[in-house]
Amino acid sequence: MIQRASASEIKTYGGEHVIPGNIIARQRGTTWHPGLNVGMGTDHTLFAKIEGHVEFRAKGNGRTFVSVVPMAEAARIDGGQSLSPPGPVEPAESKKGLQGRRETGLPFLFARVPPGHAQ
Repeated sequence: MIQRASASEIKTYGGEHVIPGNIIARQRGTTWHPGLNVGMGTDHTLFAKIEGHVEFRAKGNGRTFVSVVPMAEAARIDGGQSLSPPGPVEPAESKKGLQGRRETGLPFLFARVPPGHAQ
């Protein structure tokens, strides 16, 4: 007998970045309820209406609401820490020792070698 996966499934977790239309959760019934900037489809799928970060909140009535915090507001809340990479970022061509090679050390261009022809 084949067992089915759970019908309720979170696709995007709290703090993750979403764009309009991204599915946040698929569910049967309302395990999670739509909050600010979140829509609910006819099959109870929760989706983002705006670009921002996902936030889960439990209310006093025992319900969990899913909201999307806009990008500007999310930057104010956490001081922009989750929106920028750690440390300074340099373009690849300005990094020392990477002329003609990627960060992995592999050359930029590859030539296909037919089977039986070793280099």
